[in-house]
Amino acid sequence: MSITLGEFKNRIAFALGDDPDSGRDIPDDLMLDAVHTALDAILPHCWKPAKQTLSGAASSYALSSDIFEAQAVWDSAKDTFLDPAILAPGEPSANTSGNGWFLYPNGYISFYTALSASGGILYYSAVWTKPTSDAQNIEAPEYVTAGLVMYAASYALLMRIGAQARLGNYKTRIDSGTPEDNPLLDYSTYLLKRFDIEMSRLPRMVKGVR
Repeated sequence: MSITLGEFKNRIAFALGDDPDSGRDIPDDLMLDAVHTALDAILPHCWKPAKQTLSGAASSYALSSDIFEAQAVWDSAKDTFLDPAILAPGEPSANTSGNGWFLYPNGYISFYTALSASGGILYYSAVWTKPTSDAQNIEAPEYVTAGLVMYAASYALLMRIGAQARLGNYKTRIDSGTPEDNPLLDYSTYLLKRFDIEMSRLPRMVKGVR
């Protein structure tokens, strides 16, 4: 994406009715959290394709720190993809591929039978790099910008929603509404609905692409 973090924050401000030129009303720390949370929220719909080389003969390998979901494993010696292990009572320890992989313990991928010295390749969906400087580019593709803005704007309203909820406890006049009336909460919910709409129109990504 060619948009920088600073430009993206301005888009969030516009979605919240703020004027970035006169200063954003949302604290920068909360705005940054909103962007990072939005980048994680799109992962089930739009992830970063990645692969990791499993080097040498072993029955367990440490996973890359940016993994979100394991998708497929290529056995270099057998020149084939391995099936994931079925961890259920009564299931055989080896499946049709003659081996099986599973994510255990935490942070590792393991196999029923150790891979040969040729090793293999793990194909996985990775998390998007989270920018911290306003000059850094957003790594996710440009076609998810609208969805990212909707989710981040909803998240950025948390502090305002909380403040409005506290004030609502002291409503005493009928024309002030009830303590449960919170227009910002309604708007935040609307933004999440818009996020779901944006994600639903994305083309389905293929997992485990070689």
